[in-house]
Amino acid sequence: CTPPSLYQGLLSLPTWALLDDLIRMFFYQTESDSQQVPRNLRRLRPPTRRVKTIKPKMDLFSSPRAEALFGFNGSGRLELSFSAGEVIFLLRRVNRDWLEGTVRGVTGIFPQSFVKVIKPLPDDSDEEEAGGGRGGYSCLRCYLQENNETQLRDVCVEEDMSIQPSYKDLLKRMREVFNRDDISLNYRDPEGDLVRILDDLDVALMVEESKIQDGVKRPVNQYPWELHVTPTSDLSVYNNAP
Repeated sequence: CTPPSLYQGLLSLPTWALLDDLIRMFFYQTESDSQQVPRNLRRLRPPTRRVKTIKPKMDLFSSPRAEALFGFNGSGRLELSFSAGEVIFLLRRVNRDWLEGTVRGVTGIFPQSFVKVIKPLPDDSDEEEAGGGRGGYSCLRCYLQENNETQLRDVCVEEDMSIQPSYKDLLKRMREVFNRDDISLNYRDPEGDLVRILDDLDVALMVEESKIQDGVKRPVNQYPWELHVTPTSDLSVYNNAP
């Protein structure tokens, strides 16, 4: 029930004020008025109708598809993650080096060097010319180790593998990938121990040691060395034994 004093205050307002939608919410003239919502509030309502998502039908024998030769863990929400051996249905070519596809109901883009195209897209003229070569990008495999858990990411950058990245650029990129600043960069030496990277000289040493110990089969675009990211304050990951 509205107090009489409130009615008196509203009645004393000028006519143009009583026509405002917000005032009429508290001072209804008719029953139909009490059921109306001001226009400015209606515009703020989110749509309630459900939008149907039509998923393309995938035929294992006739649809364009590729088999994953290596596992790929996307570093962004647009990138598709998959494991080696999975079949990826191809939707379109993004550019010379990247494809868009779907696997396990998830759609995203991925580097072609990680897969073997079984049935190409209809508009692909030549697989080798379109993206079978090395291309103008490289992929870096990196790990975030924290609390006995490990996150794996494959980060692709528009850099040639012959160019050695700087420590500053690597640190900046890892902070963006894992969305945190309190991290340190490391690599594994030939004995398997983590070594903290502090400057460009340490990066050069990591690159040289990877040439000696690398015997892992990997995509042609993937760096032979891997980054291990750890919280800066965590020193327990290092082997301090003499």
